[in-house]
Amino acid sequence: MNIKNISAVWYLFLLFSTGTVVAQNKFEEVLPYQDKEGYLIIQANVGGREGQFVLNTKSGILLTEAAAKSRNLVVAADGRAEAQGFFIGKNLYYKSVRVKVEKETELFSKLGVEGVIGFNVFTNCVLSINTKNKTIIISGPYRPLYVKIENRGAIQINEDNIILDLISNGKTTNVPVEIFPVPANSFLKKGLLSLDIPRGKYYLQAFSEEDSRRVVFKKEEVVIVPGKVNEVDRNYFLSNIYDYRSGKEWKTIGDKPVVVDFWASWCGPCLRMMPIMEEMAAKYKDKIIFYKVNVDKEGELRDNFNAIAIPLVFFAPVTGTVFRDVGADSKEKVEERLKAILNK
Repeated sequence: MNIKNISAVWYLFLLFSTGTVVAQNKFEEVLPYQDKEGYLIIQANVGGREGQFVLNTKSGILLTEAAAKSRNLVVAADGRAEAQGFFIGKNLYYKSVRVKVEKETELFSKLGVEGVIGFNVFTNCVLSINTKNKTIIISGPYRPLYVKIENRGAIQINEDNIILDLISNGKTTNVPVEIFPVPANSFLKKGLLSLDIPRGKYYLQAFSEEDSRRVVFKKEEVVIVPGKVNEVDRNYFLSNIYDYRSGKEWKTIGDKPVVVDFWASWCGPCLRMMPIMEEMAAKYKDKIIFYKVNVDKEGELRDNFNAIAIPLVFFAPVTGTVFRDVGADSKEKVEERLKAILNK
């Protein structure tokens, strides 16, 4: 084989390798939903609090007045507000989202939900709905790999329905389709619907063994690893760090000092400080327990400790004075605090 042939083979290898990488998803997450009278109910974290929401074609996010109040949102005269932090599962995330606030309707009360999550929030991923095993799939940047490209069509999303481009007798027809509540004869009962909203495309294909296999969901428990900065939620915080509902004075639970770092993934100083915290957690592995709290996910903790300026770090001894430091500190300053809470 001469040099030209070798170059050609190498070029083809790079071409196909690159194509494979591009086609792969960076994430693909399967989440459960509840079916209540044909409405799909999903769990989402809006403004730092988990809640149940109706999945619908409506654009954006709608909250009831009670849901907005529980999140301490400032609502404008036109019913608009902004919520810090929005999560569905582990992969769909926004630092902040605009929401519409309205009075609770009879339907919301009946379904036991706090509002609506519209299709238009899925702008950085693909949403797939599988009614056979009552799951949604959030994947990105592309559809699930088992969804075939020949099942693709164009889509438009309106306030009350979606419009699909269907081909019949060689002609393309715009067909408005009502999604929710799901009728008994709905196409959702017959196949998997994938909505690639950023690209204005949808995929609809019959259920197969691969996409309809049974999925078992288990609630993830917080596992604390010694020598690491462990992420914790509200429930763990109240049970294992400090129950702030019992009084304003911090009382550390347990027999070891703790360090709690309030942070966010978008916070530059937080990210610069995290390696220092990880290094100190490893160094003081058997003496101090290190935690971190994501202020976007944990709105109640954020509000209770007024974690507006971050990073905000609490250095708490078993008994005695708790130190509260705002801003990124040097390794020397952090270690000085650690030695202080060990000596109390």
